[in-house]
Amino acid sequence: MLEQLKIVYEKPSDEILRFIVERADEFAGGAKQHDDMTMIVAKVI
Repeated sequence: MLEQLKIVYEKPSDEILRFIVERADEFAGGAKQHDDMTMIVAKVI
């Protein structure tokens, strides 16, 4: 995942969150999610 984040680190926070959720869904391979996901993107300027 860290390597994947290098692709979007300069993008706005909402795009980074969307990217992470998409990659997590791909990783899960269609398995049902049994809990929620809470994420915070903090960018240092």
